[in-house]
Amino acid sequence: MVLVIHDSSPFLAGVEHILGHDNDMHTIGLASTDSNEINQAIERLKPNVIIAEEKMPWVGSQKMFGLLMMFSKLRVVVVSKVENRLEIYEKKEILIERLADFIAVVKSD
Repeated sequence: MVLVIHDSSPFLAGVEHILGHDNDMHTIGLASTDSNEINQAIERLKPNVIIAEEKMPWVGSQKMFGLLMMFSKLRVVVVSKVENRLEIYEKKEILIERLADFIAVVKSD
């Protein structure tokens, strides 16, 4: 399951739309900037992947890193549309060079 967290940003809404067309992935969008609401959704849904925009207050917080420790298979993909880059938080580093690489990262277990 992929959880897309956004603040109604058209960019992340577009990511949610693209991933939603892949029949192998179950994608849920959460339009919220409230850290408590985000954490409750993560604990309830237990997604494998979370995609969030860099400017979200939850990104880089102690709660985000705590969830990475609590859920060993969780992967957090942080999108920076200003710098046109992705950061992936998990227990290994992955280089993304093409759109196909991004989709492979989101789909991998």
